[in-house]
Amino acid sequence: MLEWLKLNHRDYADIEILEENLKQYSEMEIPVSIEYHECSHNKVSEGVSKHDLEAEHGIVEGECSFSVHGLIGESIDMISSEVLKAAALKHLNVGWSETC
Repeated sequence: MLEWLKLNHRDYADIEILEENLKQYSEMEIPVSIEYHECSHNKVSEGVSKHDLEAEHGIVEGECSFSVHGLIGESIDMISSEVLKAAALKHLNVGWSETC
């Protein structure tokens, strides 16, 4: 996957992939943290069409998928990782509390 990113995404073109570093990661675990906030519902009333009559988004049976939220675009190059972390934390603390 990293080789594909190097070839197909300009932000990864100049990275160096060190096999010895990759071997330090487990094949069975992801090397990132996952933040989970439980909600009593999963629809934002302001964003629902009057024709959407379902109580919630989701599935009735089978595996439950999950959503990944992130930032993309040209302007992200100008934002530091500290500012991105602060924005994400604000969204989790403020944005979710308004809809959960």
